[in-house]
Amino acid sequence: MIKEDYKIYPNPSTGKVYFQYLGSTENLVFNLYDINSRLVYHGQDLSCNKELFNADYFHSGIYFYNFIAGDSVIYSGKIIIPE
Repeated sequence: MIKEDYKIYPNPSTGKVYFQYLGSTENLVFNLYDINSRLVYHGQDLSCNKELFNADYFHSGIYFYNFIAGDSVIYSGKIIIPE
């Protein structure tokens, strides 16, 4: 997975956050962590153009995410949830 192959949008987000990827999402896992490295969301069995989570349920701040395939982190980044 390379950066141009997928999108997480909108970022910053105050509502639903979506995942778009045209490649294979088989066994792809999404993890979202707060600023203290606590896992706050875990998504499995992702499909293309799927809602990942609703940002309304999280406090404002910076969150970090990663995508895992098998035992490897294949991409990571951050998302901002404003006030």
